[in-house]
Amino acid sequence: MEPQEEEQFGVRKPRKMLGPKLPSQREVEEHCLTHPPYRNWCSHCVQGKGKAAPHFRKGSREDGLTEVHFDYCFMSTVGQPLVTILVAKERETKMCMATMVPMKGGSIEFPAKRVLAFLKEIGLESADVVFKSDQEPAIVDLLNNIAERRSAASKLEKADESSGESHGVRASRDEPRTIPELSPVGSSQSNGFIERAIQDEEGQIRTVKSDLESRMGCTLHSSHDLVPWLVEYAAVLLNRGQVGSDGKTAYERLKGKTASIPGLQFGERILWKSNVPSYKRKEKMDSDWTDGIFLGQ
Repeated sequence: MEPQEEEQFGVRKPRKMLGPKLPSQREVEEHCLTHPPYRNWCSHCVQGKGKAAPHFRKGSREDGLTEVHFDYCFMSTVGQPLVTILVAKERETKMCMATMVPMKGGSIEFPAKRVLAFLKEIGLESADVVFKSDQEPAIVDLLNNIAERRSAASKLEKADESSGESHGVRASRDEPRTIPELSPVGSSQSNGFIERAIQDEEGQIRTVKSDLESRMGCTLHSSHDLVPWLVEYAAVLLNRGQVGSDGKTAYERLKGKTASIPGLQFGERILWKSNVPSYKRKEKMDSDWTDGIFLGQ
């Protein structure tokens, strides 16, 4: 019996590439005198000024997986060493995280723990996620480390639940997948989403720093102990205060409600009250209000 041919219903149409409009010989000669403006029919223009094919805006992923984009940025003040900042941003809600790290890569524990805390904050602790980044070995090493930690945590959770099945505890879901996607080498357009996030973060850091310096009457150097707090709080302010084209902040997209932002400036001197109940304190004659500095929430 002969095998039946697979029935075909249609074909995916390719996006048409614009062909160059061929010029006259006179136009070619005049253009070659100076070369501006750029012409796609001129091989010299293409080799000297040509750009890669544009990355057209895409809709939501058909597989329904959430994308989290990662990259490093570096900032410093005059005469001070560069500080390394890890930035992450989730595609749908636009929730972002920024944290100062001692060095690039996955050889130290803090960056991986901080990213795992961020994933938990945005509800992706046990979800399947896509990690998008460039092909820099340091960021790939870090994301592989995070993926291994997610897998190990899931296996430990399953082991704990399987030991409790005899008591009627239901077995856990499948292990969460962490799928890496690396952008092509030298393609800045593929990283446009995280690059815009970095621009926003750097701008917010400079803005809050400028405001603090105006009140302090001195310069806040990049090596100051306040800087790690400033980096983290800048991302919090963007998540809770920056309104997108849909009229919502990232926090509102995630939580479905308006965020509360304290009416305090970063670095402002405040009196804060201890959370320890008065009946648990031994020194009840002393006030439970303490002098401090606001560094965010």
